[in-house]
Amino acid sequence: MTINNVSFSSASFNGLKMEGKPAEIPEEEKIQQEEKTSPLQKLQEKRRADLEYAKMELQNQRENEKNGSTQGAMMRDYGKLLKIAMRIMNGDYVPLSDKKKLAEAMPDLYKQAEMMKRTDNDDPKKYKKEFEDEEEQDVQELVTEGVANQAAEMVDAMTSSSQSSSEE
Repeated sequence: MTINNVSFSSASFNGLKMEGKPAEIPEEEKIQQEEKTSPLQKLQEKRRADLEYAKMELQNQRENEKNGSTQGAMMRDYGKLLKIAMRIMNGDYVPLSDKKKLAEAMPDLYKQAEMMKRTDNDDPKKYKKEFEDEEEQDVQELVTEGVANQAAEMVDAMTSSSQSSSEE
């Protein structure tokens, strides 16, 4: 066939792929391609898939461990808060810092505990703090460092005075 002095043959159109449409592979060719792959290649592909699955599972386990450790800490704190509320309800002496912590974290529970507080408790127990204050730990560290520094200065002063007197 000739159009404007350009000849086209029907065979050249059959070999071209149409743009926009993916080339479809017949089922028979897919089966033949699968048969052509060696058992070694199949095994390698299976191993790769297993490796990818194992990597995903390991990553999921690590994420779950991170989430679990934070959830465990939250549950411990929740248990401490419940213990504080029970002590308040029993009419026992609870440190003010623990009461504040309960009031901040669970204000409704704190209000209920105060409302249900036993007033007929003849022998109230006195409890230590459930929560260690971070500020108190910082203050304690500063105090111990200050005492250590003062002690070091005193030792230096004593050694320098003893050296100066021995030189005379």
